Amino acid sequence: MTLHQLKIFAAVARYVNISHASRELHLSEPSVCVQLKSLEEVCGIKLYRRIGRGIELTPQGRAFQADSGKILLQIEKLGEKFSFNLSSAKTGSLIVGGSHGPSVSALPSLLATFKESHPPCPGYSPD
Repeated sequence: MTLHQLKIFAAVARYVNISHASRELHLSEPSVCVQLKSLEEVCGIKLYRRIGRGIELTPQGRAFQADSGKILLQIEKLGEKFSFNLSSAKTGSLIVGGSHGPSVSALPSLLATFKESHPPCPGYSPD
C-alpha cells in the first residue's frame, strides 16, 4: 500500500466517480483503476463496486475511507509543520536551449508562461 494509492482512493471516494477523480489527479482513468485494484489486492478487500456510470463504496470501503482519511490528514499536518519556507528559497538561473525551429516557435510562449507561474521571490534582483 502506498501513499499514492491512498490519495487516489481518497479522490475516488470523494467524487464517487473514477472519471472525476482522474481529472483532479491528472491521471488516466485506466491508471486510477489499476491503482485501486492493486490497493484492493494488497488489503484483501473490495473497496467499491460499479453502479451504472459511477461507483459505490462497499461497507469495507467506507471504513477504509475513514481510516485512510485520518492518515492523509496527519500527513498534511506534517507537511504544514515542516513545510519548505519559500521566503528563504535560493534563486538560480534557468538555462533553456533548443534547435532553431522550437527556439523560434515554441520556446517564447513556454518561457512567458513559466515566468507568469514562477514570479521572482520578494527582494530578488537579477545580477
